[in-house]
Amino acid sequence: MNEEERFIAYYGEVLCPECSQGVEPCTNIFSFLFDMPSDLNGVYFYLQKVDLSIKSEVTSIEHNREEIYIKFNAGSLSICENSMIKKVKKPSKVKGKFEFCYMIKNRDAETLGFIGKEQIQ
Repeated sequence: MNEEERFIAYYGEVLCPECSQGVEPCTNIFSFLFDMPSDLNGVYFYLQKVDLSIKSEVTSIEHNREEIYIKFNAGSLSICENSMIKKVKKPSKVKGKFEFCYMIKNRDAETLGFIGKEQIQ
């Protein structure tokens, strides 16, 4: 992907006039989509709470101008511009190495879960 294509949304529209000039995208919620493979095989949603551990395969990632919708076998997650997405090494309390991993928090800074793909040893 060349530098110019990096600032164009997957649906073919420029995210904003600034983005077309080569600056960072307007909102960081879309930047993590560039790490997502087109084949979601091996990409999982992780949630770790006291006495609760969920690992569910991601089935689709869809988006429009305002939100990203992540669907997985056990449910779905909606990420809006008030959410925070941060690249991390791996989900907390999960062993192993990851090709990529993102922590997702809501507008109240509560962790909603992680999206990632484990490295195959």
